Amino acid sequence: MSKIHSYSPPLQTVDIHKEKVARREIGILTTNKNTTRSHKIVAPSNPERPVRFIRKPIDFNVLDDIGHGVKVGGKQIRCLVE
Repeated sequence: MSKIHSYSPPLQTVDIHKEKVARREIGILTTNKNTTRSHKIVAPSNPERPVRFIRKPIDFNVLDDIGHGVKVGGKQIRCLVE
């Protein structure tokens, strides 16, 4: 058994060396990413005029029949707390 254990470290070194060589060969096949520096967003030559914002009042009367379970007249629709 001592012979088997004595051969183990050199075999591991060979495996590590083979992996290093394989990784180096793979690295040779790779290429650098070609990055071109240019503006991604180009401003339009004739900018459109923005539409003027018109404020509309909010009608909250739509929400009178939903939500809290109590109508304005005091008549209870459903009891949430028992």
